Amino acid sequence: MMSIIRFILGRIILILNQLTLPKPVARTAEQQIQINQLTQQLSLYEMLACPYCVKVRREFFRLGLNITTVDVKKNPAEMDRLVQHGGKFQVPCLKIVTQDDTIWLYESEQIIQHVHALLET
Repeated sequence: MMSIIRFILGRIILILNQLTLPKPVARTAEQQIQINQLTQQLSLYEMLACPYCVKVRREFFRLGLNITTVDVKKNPAEMDRLVQHGGKFQVPCLKIVTQDDTIWLYESEQIIQHVHALLET
């Protein structure tokens, strides 16, 4: 019974998301290339109908970001990688690869704040 309720609620969330997508930021092609370079080392581990994941994806869409998404529900190997390297099974999770380390950032608000800070540099 709970799986049916989750399925229905998930579909409602996805439909509402599509109907109310924000308008993306307008940029020149050169500006978009710079933004893509800033975000190329980011990956969002998510589940399609997770409301917190939808929140993060909406903000990425609004900001015009081309960040790789990894649906852990459809990819068990990536789910295992999230748990093994990130330390827990929780989505959304932003994987941030730097020269020295890989950081796994949880919580939708922290992910959004991190991306905003990255764009301000």
